[in-house]
Amino acid sequence: MDGLAAASLIIEFLTWIALVPGVLLYVAGLSVRVLGRRWTATEGLVADGPAGGDGP
Repeated sequence: MDGLAAASLIIEFLTWIALVPGVLLYVAGLSVRVLGRRWTATEGLVADGPAGGDGP
């Protein structure tokens, strides 16, 4: 096996490794897009502690 064949094999292997997460992320994005049509946009605030001198 010469260098070009080895490089080709390595590149193909890395392509298949990257293809699986890419397809999973694509399916997740499509599902969020489809399910997102049923959701209602809201706004919220999460307070971790007291806001200075205000409060009891």
